[in-house]
Amino acid sequence: MSESGGQGFFHELKRRNVFRVAIAYVVVTWLLLQVVDILVPMLTLPEWVGRLVFLLLVIGFPMALLFAWAFEMTPEGVKLEKNVDRSESITHVTGRKMDRTIIGVLVVALAAAVYLNFKEDPIPASEPAATEQDDAAFEVVATTVKPSIAVLPFANRSANESDAFFVDGMHDDLLTQLAKISGLKVISRTSVLQYRDTEKSMKVIGDELGAKALLEGGVQRAGDKIRINVQLIDAETDEHLWAETYNRDLTADNIFEIQEEISLEIANALHAALSPDEQKRISDRPTDSIAAYEAYLLGRQRLATRNTDDVTESIGYFRIAVKEDDNFADAYGSMAEAYLVRINNGTLSLGEALTEIRPLVAKLEALKQESGIVYNAMGGLAEYEGDIELAEAYYRKAIEVSPGYTTAYVWLALLLSNFTGDFEGAAELYRTAADLDPMATLPRYNLATQLSSLGLREEAMAEIRKGIEIDPTGSQSYSFGGWVLSSSFGRIADGLAWAQKGGATDRINIGAVAGHYLLLGDFESARLWRDFYVAFNPGTSWAGEQHIALLRYEGKTEEAAEVALGLLDQPRDTAYFPAVLRAIRDYFLSVEREDDAIEAYRRIFPELLLETPDVNRSNLQAAVDLVLLLQEAGETTEASVLAERTFPVLDDTPVFAAFGKFLLEVELHAILGDRDKAIAALSDVVGSGLTAYVSPDNRNLANIANDPEYLRLMEIVRGRVDAERAKVRAMEVEGLLARTPAELGKVRFELGL
Repeated sequence: MSESGGQGFFHELKRRNVFRVAIAYVVVTWLLLQVVDILVPMLTLPEWVGRLVFLLLVIGFPMALLFAWAFEMTPEGVKLEKNVDRSESITHVTGRKMDRTIIGVLVVALAAAVYLNFKEDPIPASEPAATEQDDAAFEVVATTVKPSIAVLPFANRSANESDAFFVDGMHDDLLTQLAKISGLKVISRTSVLQYRDTEKSMKVIGDELGAKALLEGGVQRAGDKIRINVQLIDAETDEHLWAETYNRDLTADNIFEIQEEISLEIANALHAALSPDEQKRISDRPTDSIAAYEAYLLGRQRLATRNTDDVTESIGYFRIAVKEDDNFADAYGSMAEAYLVRINNGTLSLGEALTEIRPLVAKLEALKQESGIVYNAMGGLAEYEGDIELAEAYYRKAIEVSPGYTTAYVWLALLLSNFTGDFEGAAELYRTAADLDPMATLPRYNLATQLSSLGLREEAMAEIRKGIEIDPTGSQSYSFGGWVLSSSFGRIADGLAWAQKGGATDRINIGAVAGHYLLLGDFESARLWRDFYVAFNPGTSWAGEQHIALLRYEGKTEEAAEVALGLLDQPRDTAYFPAVLRAIRDYFLSVEREDDAIEAYRRIFPELLLETPDVNRSNLQAAVDLVLLLQEAGETTEASVLAERTFPVLDDTPVFAAFGKFLLEVELHAILGDRDKAIAALSDVVGSGLTAYVSPDNRNLANIANDPEYLRLMEIVRGRVDAERAKVRAMEVEGLLARTPAELGKVRFELGL
């Protein structure tokens, strides 16, 4: 074609308005697709409707251009272009009309684009606003309401039933991936497992879990091939939002690629924006070894049960995983987590565990990989090495990079409660954990603990009852519910019934029964139940604390101190250290070894011996006891400073609660020799309903022990304790309480739930 000919064809296209039709068609198509994108989910239409509209519009484009070339608008209507006299053609008029139409449509399109960009782009509601932070200080980011999803257990569609572990592991690992997306609320593993092979409808499951969307699927493994099919369902309408089937070679890279694709598709379907960091974390490949991955999956499944034997077994699987892949960070982090759990369940001493954990965390630091598991392990080591500030930073970083990892919330809450006395912050963390894991009882039990610590006893019991509704066999719920009834309401007999119910469900909680008998001053029964508890749970700090109380009752202060000294290598996060240290203090004071006693306090509560003591709810009893010790050691100035720092904390502490002040304010006034304030405080406590055995040899009360008003008030308390003890005997006769552990199976508990 010659140059002039080419220009003639271009001129003819322009004269016949073909270019204008093309522009108008493209702009109108874009607008139509935006409308379809909004209406399809709004009208719950199948996803293929949008794809069909797009296909029809694409097919229509060349047809529209062909129509513009072959036909022309005339005053008499549409005619073939070849039948129109050029002198009568009005294409120039039609062109001007089309120009105005195109401009109008472009204005509408521009307005729509600005609106959609403003609505979706700047800072999605689910993403945190940027804040300044240094390497050691991380903040948990508050978010708006997030779209929620529950991933139901995958079906094992393999011919080999032994592949079930692999299927469950993939399910767990996908949850871990989704937990990295801050814009999603991902229901935790514990809550979704009960829906395996369920016949409940999607709507019922969604309502029970608080999830708007459900993902279900199946995995088929055959030799070196894997087939995974998944579908995302709107729990409210039972409509399919998205579905896909993956057929791949069985390699680690393919597994992670599938998980990445599923995670991104879910985020897209639920309109959850991902930050660049989240996209990177989801796309990271933790290992390229399928053998390492399979061992890791087995280890995580064992660790998740928190059963003593399973936790120990999980370490062996994690060792296999890191042997297969020396750079598998989550396997190292999981192994460290397992050792940390063994500290808590008493199967490994703190020193032995730290020897194992330190090289694992050193490896994690060298690998420089980010995940909730990794940072949580680092936080655990920092906590047990006494660097509370660094531990808190690591736990918060774990939540930042894996917002759905409930273990990080629980461990951070425990740290705040046990070391900083921030019960409000701990309660909020437990609320989040309970929201992420709504069918698990442990977060509710922990939440109830914090609510009780805040003096919210009715709210605490409400959470306990919710936990029991979820799992009527939940032993910890019964045990702690009994403690709230006894310590916060003075209902020791009813609390004892709850404690026995918990012990009947799980013997690890029998120790709570002995604790109630100590409140009643019934030392014979306390010893019986404590010995039964020790037979199943030897070496725990709980058993040791009860042993100390019984030895002190018998006047064996030196033996009590020996037991107490043996507990000093336990981790700080036990609630029994104040009672342990009191036994050490009283014995060392009796043999004039005040300096040794002070060193014991310095070892466990170093913050109380700073130039400016840091007193909070978690170390309140230790602070009061230490004031007396410092006085007796002749360090009166230090004792006075510590007392001044303690009184404001006492003022903000409820009388009856977990970590309540009970008689501590009375004791501190008595230690300082202020009889009137001590008696006034005691009168208030007794008036509030104090019902508990008070030892007559409480050294903190020595200055008022013979005061007539003190003796009168103590007689009132003893009367209440006697009444509760009589109620216990009556309940035993009626078969509502067990006299001995052997009778537990014969009791008909009536707890008034």
